[in-house]
Amino acid sequence: MIRARLALPVLLLLAPAMACKKIPLAPSKPLPAGTLALRFSRDLKGPLELTLDDARIPVTQVKKHGNTLVVTGLSVGLHHYFLTSPQDAFGPAAGEASLSEDRGVYEVVLAQRLSAQLYGKLADAPPAQGLPGVTARLEKW
Repeated sequence: MIRARLALPVLLLLAPAMACKKIPLAPSKPLPAGTLALRFSRDLKGPLELTLDDARIPVTQVKKHGNTLVVTGLSVGLHHYFLTSPQDAFGPAAGEASLSEDRGVYEVVLAQRLSAQLYGKLADAPPAQGLPGVTARLEKW
């Protein structure tokens, strides 16, 4: 009888954790060299802005929704990135990735929907210039 009384509260506490979809902590196939894949915890509608090594990179969107930002054409070494979106918040929004010569980097980023009401008109940002040879796509994996 005591076990039954303890089991119900434990099940109620664990139910939300078991209902969450699981995000893979590693890619299904190895990433090619020069590739950074940021896997988000939820689908993003966009627009998504990426600043990589103090340069804004234009992000193209393959479909209406995407859960992975794939950046290709990066050189070997340490790269700093910063993510922003008017509809989503990220944790962490900034980070660094160290790319090696033989494979790419895969990271999981927490994404949360942001419902904010802004007053006034936002100033239009100039178009992102990007870096030579670097492309960024928001894809569905």
